[in-house]
Amino acid sequence: MKLGHWRSRPQQAEPAASQLVPALDRVREMREHSAWEPLTRPSTIQERMERVSSARRQIRIPPLAGERDAHGLEYPRRLWFREVFEALLVVIAGAPVIFLVWLALIAD
Repeated sequence: MKLGHWRSRPQQAEPAASQLVPALDRVREMREHSAWEPLTRPSTIQERMERVSSARRQIRIPPLAGERDAHGLEYPRRLWFREVFEALLVVIAGAPVIFLVWLALIAD
């Protein structure tokens, strides 16, 4: 039975600093002192900003269940009147029928 994989490995020395660190420091320094020349034309930057803003305007995120406001659940007035009218028609048309059925039952 081999237990070689259980043996502790010797601690490795700290890895040497990357060779890119001095170059990255130089790039940061150039950017901070505005010595960095952008490769993108200002017109391209403006076009990109316009495309992003138009895309953002088209995004619609629906509110979460807890964020919905009460007036979003309002019943449209026209639909409310229509349903009230239909209910009144049923009552007006049904009342005489119910009355006649009641009279027929009493007459027996």
